[in-house]
Amino acid sequence: MSVPIATGNRDTKGRRGGYERGRITRDTLIATAERLFAERGIDAVSLREIAAAAGSHNTGAAQYHFGNKDRLLEAIFGHRATMLNARRAELLAQAAATHGAAAWPVGALPEGRVGSAAEIAAEVTVRATIEVIVRPLAELVGHCHYISFLARLQADHVRDQYVRRAGTGTDSTFRQARSILRQALPALPEPVFRRRFHLAMRMAIAALADYECSLPAEPEPAVTSQVVSPAGGPMPVPDPDTAAVPSADDPDDPDDPDDPDDLDDLDDPDDLVTDLIEAMSGMLTAPSSRKIPTTVGRSCK
Repeated sequence: MSVPIATGNRDTKGRRGGYERGRITRDTLIATAERLFAERGIDAVSLREIAAAAGSHNTGAAQYHFGNKDRLLEAIFGHRATMLNARRAELLAQAAATHGAAAWPVGALPEGRVGSAAEIAAEVTVRATIEVIVRPLAELVGHCHYISFLARLQADHVRDQYVRRAGTGTDSTFRQARSILRQALPALPEPVFRRRFHLAMRMAIAALADYECSLPAEPEPAVTSQVVSPAGGPMPVPDPDTAAVPSADDPDDPDDPDDPDDLDDLDDPDDLVTDLIEAMSGMLTAPSSRKIPTTVGRSCK
C-alpha cells in the first residue's frame, strides 16, 4: 500500500522562494534603470539594455516586470518617494514635537533682517518647510542616482507630469509641506505661488544633480614612486617642491579663485542645502508685481 506524500509545505516554500527572487529581480531592475537613465537619459536606454545591465539572462525581464518604460519610471519614482515620504514625515514630527504644531525649527534668519512680526514669522515658516522638502533629497546624493534621474525626468515634460500624477499616493508629506508653504504666503496669488514653487523645485533638483555629478566616481589611485612611460620605461615623478606652479592667467588652473565655474570649494552638502533654502525662500517670499486678471462675466447682447 502506497502512502501519499504531503507536498503542501514544499509548495508553499517554493512559492515564497519564487516571490522573493522576483522581488530581488524587480528591485535590481529598478536600481539599474535609475542609474542608466541618470547617466544616459531616458530615451537613450531600452528595456533590453536595462535587463542585460542588471545581470538578467532574460533580456525581456524588464518588460515582464513593468510592461513598458513609463511603468518602469513610475516604479522608480514610487520606490524613492516611499523613502522620501518617510523621511519628511520624520522631520515634520520632529518639528511638531520640538516647537509645537504651529511653529517650525529653522536656523537664524539673515543678519539684520527687519520687518513686521507677521513677515518674519512667515519667512521662518517658509525657510523651515523648504528644509523639510529639500534635505531628504540632499541626503540621497552620493548614495544612489535618484537626483540625477529626477533632473533627466524633469527635462521630459510629458513623462515628468505623467509620473508625478501617478505617484500622488506616495508623496503625502511633500504635499503637506507644500500646503504649509501656501498657507504661510496668503498674499501671494495662487497662480504666482504655483509658478514660483515649480521653479524653486526645478532649481533645487538641478543644483543637487550638479553637485552629485561633481562627486568623484571612485577614489583617486595612489601615487607611486615611478610612472611607466609610453615606451615602457620608468619615468620619475615630478618633485612637488620644484613642480611648475600655474600662473595667475592659466585658464586650466583648477584653483583659480576667479573661475566662475569652479565650485570645488563648495563641497559641503549642508552648505548647499542652506544656499538652496535661502534662494528658494527669496523666490517664494518676494513681492509679486504680476497683474492677475479677474474673471469678468460675458455680457449678453
